[in-house]
Amino acid sequence: MSGTFLRNVSCEMVQMIEPCTNSLLSFAPDPYDVGTAQFFAAVSCGVVGLLTQCLYYLDQCMESAWVGVDRNLCLCLFARGKALQRLGKHVEAIRDFDKVLEMQSDHAHAVFRRAWSHKVSRAKASFLFTTAVFFLS
Repeated sequence: MSGTFLRNVSCEMVQMIEPCTNSLLSFAPDPYDVGTAQFFAAVSCGVVGLLTQCLYYLDQCMESAWVGVDRNLCLCLFARGKALQRLGKHVEAIRDFDKVLEMQSDHAHAVFRRAWSHKVSRAKASFLFTTAVFFLS
């Protein structure tokens, strides 16, 4: 199957999931379940590249009881850092990856993604500095 086909199917699934998530949020039995629904809505949006919606749900999840469990907080921070990274917001992403690593120092994926954001940020800073020097010359 082509990537375009899978992306279209995934987008259709997210469009079906979002109203369900919103319904669940109004009937959720407790704040923990609300956070669970928000996290999985965020993951679904992230998979298909709807990163703004992904961040919206992750930010909502960060205010729920679901992140009261350290493991869930790590999952949410990592997912948010990854979405920020995909949007090119590397400084913000590094902050989230740092928080994950404070809680779980052996989180290999957070170490890798944090290093990647540092590399990209430095490369961009170096390019901007070189460009500025060129124009000032």
